[in-house]
Amino acid sequence: MEQGANIIIIGQAEPERTAEYAKRNKLSRTILSDSSNKVYQGYGLLEGDVSQILYGLPKFSYQDGIDLMEVRKATD
Repeated sequence: MEQGANIIIIGQAEPERTAEYAKRNKLSRTILSDSSNKVYQGYGLLEGDVSQILYGLPKFSYQDGIDLMEVRKATD
């Protein structure tokens, strides 16, 4: 139940991928693209687990996700 709130989704993908994700998952919420990660950084949300980072990208293996997380941690 929503009372006085406007819920949005902010993704890290490019606008084209964000739009495709919304269409594929039949999402009716507002979805914004933050491909530069400025909003994520501002709220301290850059960390994520493998499933969050690679959601919807089946061409990557679990180990690819682990490697990506390690690279991201090294850039903090």
